[in-house]
Amino acid sequence: MKISEILRDAADRYLWDGSRGGHQVFSCGAVENVLNDMTNLEDYAYAYHHTFLFLKELGVNIHSEYEFDEVPRGEIRQCARFLWLDFAALVAEDEGL
Repeated sequence: MKISEILRDAADRYLWDGSRGGHQVFSCGAVENVLNDMTNLEDYAYAYHHTFLFLKELGVNIHSEYEFDEVPRGEIRQCARFLWLDFAALVAEDEGL
């Protein structure tokens, strides 16, 4: 699975938007949920390392609960997280990842 697919899947399926089935509040947690769906341990380890390395290179402090504190809580903050994941997916896709 490509990094761009992991990030898009995280935003679309796992990131909570306040109304649908997604349940993860944090964007990195949503990414981890996608990775946890992988059945092959080797694929998981490779994807985990490279996906989070990619996000770090984009400037995110992964596993931080405070990355979006400057954005008002609730739907607006979740929208910022969604846009972040969508942007990261577009960058990854542009880079062929």
